[in-house]
Amino acid sequence: IVTRLFAYYLRYYPWLHTIESDSGYEQFLDLSDFASVTSHATTMLDRLERDIHDRDRMPRSRDFPAGGLELFRRWIDAGMQQ
Repeated sequence: IVTRLFAYYLRYYPWLHTIESDSGYEQFLDLSDFASVTSHATTMLDRLERDIHDRDRMPRSRDFPAGGLELFRRWIDAGMQQ
């Protein structure tokens, strides 16, 4: 699920896995690493569920796959199996 759902965004939207800090932007997530995704899954879900106008929304564009949010939520609820 992780590879298919987020592969496009990993390549074309590198800011999706960064956060703003006092020293600039820092990577908080490696979308290509399964362990990183599972350890940050709740943060990712929070960012996916935010209002479209929230600057911390993930992704900021509206092109996330239809049903992708629900699929990601179900994957988390099912135990985040690889």
